Amino acid sequence: MNATVIQVPFLNLMANIQQRAGEVRIRVGGNTQETAVLVESTPDGRIIEKDINGASNPVRVLDPSMTFFDLKLHDAFQTQTPPLDFTPDLLYMMRNISSFVNVRWFLGIPFNDTTNFRLAIAERGQEILGDYLIGLQAGNEPDLYTRHIAQSYGPYDYLGEMQNLVNAMNNDANVLNRNLLIGPNIATGDWHPEDVWNTGFVDALSDNLAYLAVENYPTDNCYAQFHVGNPVDPQAEFPAFLNHNAGKNIITKYLNSTAYAQTKGKKLLMFETNTASCGGFGGISDVFGAALWGLDYGLQMAYSNFSGALMHVGGQNVYYNVSLLTLEC
Repeated sequence: MNATVIQVPFLNLMANIQQRAGEVRIRVGGNTQETAVLVESTPDGRIIEKDINGASNPVRVLDPSMTFFDLKLHDAFQTQTPPLDFTPDLLYMMRNISSFVNVRWFLGIPFNDTTNFRLAIAERGQEILGDYLIGLQAGNEPDLYTRHIAQSYGPYDYLGEMQNLVNAMNNDANVLNRNLLIGPNIATGDWHPEDVWNTGFVDALSDNLAYLAVENYPTDNCYAQFHVGNPVDPQAEFPAFLNHNAGKNIITKYLNSTAYAQTKGKKLLMFETNTASCGGFGGISDVFGAALWGLDYGLQMAYSNFSGALMHVGGQNVYYNVSLLTLEC
């Protein structure tokens, strides 16, 4: 796809969702956003160019004294995310999609170098997408940053960097809308949401926060993908998805946060979720039972005062992507 050639099956899928829901909300980002660079063109003319040889977990530039050896010590936590360059044509493609169907977009501001924020995606995103841009994620899973670098990083560090981001945006005349930020986007791995709320995060940044957000999965398939963690047998795991407690168990740890968000007049999003992180499972993520689980989980989130949720899809090797079916007579 590019700005002028958009796949019709994708538009049909978006139109089907719009017909039932009124609009579609899509996030373009994730781990890739942390190292993404907006360039005017790429050598091969593509709108996105990945550096596969540089694949890793996004590296934070916090300590200039860190060496390549220091970074290699953290290979156990790599998710093989390639750095990428992208051109404005990607944003024009998104805008053209929104001309056909009612799609609204979330983008992400790179957070791997918070001394020199790269705000081009916010600048050009607002210029090209206009009101179709409804949020800018600031930091993807910051509670996992300490797993990717040889330095401690806590909720107060994240708050400080968010304040630096707001200052950078305030000093950038090309960032016209400065109240689209989304945070804290934690995976509820090394921090709990309350750890962030207790820093005064919401009060300090209220004028700039469009949404509060968390990210979570019920399990992971990281051992099969990256040899991290413990192996999981999908068939032994599948029954856990087939009862009403499945969705409730994910959400229980966020009930304090949904109530807290209401007291602050903010909407709380489940900004990334699906059957399992690291690409999901064959035999779970791609079967009808997962669809039933997703419906029950989504309704449970709505009942628990989440204001929205984004089901994660990814590269061509993940099991929960939408597949095109070929019908033969």
